[in-house]
Amino acid sequence: MDFTCKALNYPISQAQFYTDSTIVLSWIGSHASRWKTFVANRVAKIQTLSSATQWHHISGSANPADLATRGVSSSTLLTSIWLCGPKFLYETFPFQTDSSVPAFNDAVPEERYCTLQSIIVPNHLPDGNDLLHKFSSLSKLKHVISYCLRFVNNCKNSKDKTNGFLKTNELNNAMYVLIKLVQTIEFNNEINALKGNQPLSCRSKILSLNPF
Repeated sequence: MDFTCKALNYPISQAQFYTDSTIVLSWIGSHASRWKTFVANRVAKIQTLSSATQWHHISGSANPADLATRGVSSSTLLTSIWLCGPKFLYETFPFQTDSSVPAFNDAVPEERYCTLQSIIVPNHLPDGNDLLHKFSSLSKLKHVISYCLRFVNNCKNSKDKTNGFLKTNELNNAMYVLIKLVQTIEFNNEINALKGNQPLSCRSKILSLNPF
């Protein structure tokens, strides 16, 4: 439209747009993020240059551009609306056209759908022993924990994600997590006693270390 206005070299106070596609009107009448990428990009561009209230619906028979999509003879083209436009353009503005968008009974094409997934959590969650015995080597377990920690970190920091091969600090952090997990399993009674400011059992393996 900007190109047309500049080419005419004539002041234009307002612009109205017409289409015989009810689907296009539905696209323009909704936020661009509702549609899939290809359509969303073009709808966003249209909405930047115009507003939804400027767009109206006309029948295919009143749309000159429709002739270009169908093969017509030159004699038919000379007597068609291709050269003079639809009749309502000769009426007093605002033109009496059907500006309403017909309701869709079915889903609008190119609509973006959100997939919801449900997770069933069992009443009894597996303990740390299950995790430790699931892998045959410490190296493999460290790599699995490292990738899990990376996933959590990337979810929390979407603007600064970590990719590629595992780094040394990631493997060290995974080892630290595993050490804490083993300590929690092996010294569970001692940890609970210390948290409750209770003395350790005389049978505790770490009593001689004077934990606090």
